[in-house]
Amino acid sequence: MRDKYLQTIIVDDDQVIGQMQLFMLKKMGIEDPRFFLDGKGILDYLDSEENTGQEFFILLDLNMPGMNGWDFLEAIKDKPYAYKLHIVIVTSSLFRDDIKRSKNYPRVIGYFQKSLSVQEFKEIIALQEEIPVPKD
Repeated sequence: MRDKYLQTIIVDDDQVIGQMQLFMLKKMGIEDPRFFLDGKGILDYLDSEENTGQEFFILLDLNMPGMNGWDFLEAIKDKPYAYKLHIVIVTSSLFRDDIKRSKNYPRVIGYFQKSLSVQEFKEIIALQEEIPVPKD
């Protein structure tokens, strides 16, 4: 099963949105997704998991207090585990420049605007399914 090597994480400062996303992911078969309220929390967690071999599928909000999504994307660029991160931006931003800017980050594999429909959740899950299983 994909969840054995690919942990799904939601990063959003809105507790209600995060809980809704958790619910939808679980409903669509994603086992044990995690939730963080800011970029610093997820960065600390990823640093602690650096040597585990775990890969991560991250739904990342851009607009958060403290370390926002852009700050997080900058912070991971030089991390040795960056190649194990597969990031989908999920934001309320309507700025076309944000979509263009996201293409400058090779770890970003998708971009969606809130609020997500069931179809968009299916598209996000499809992106996850396209991530190759690492060879042992």
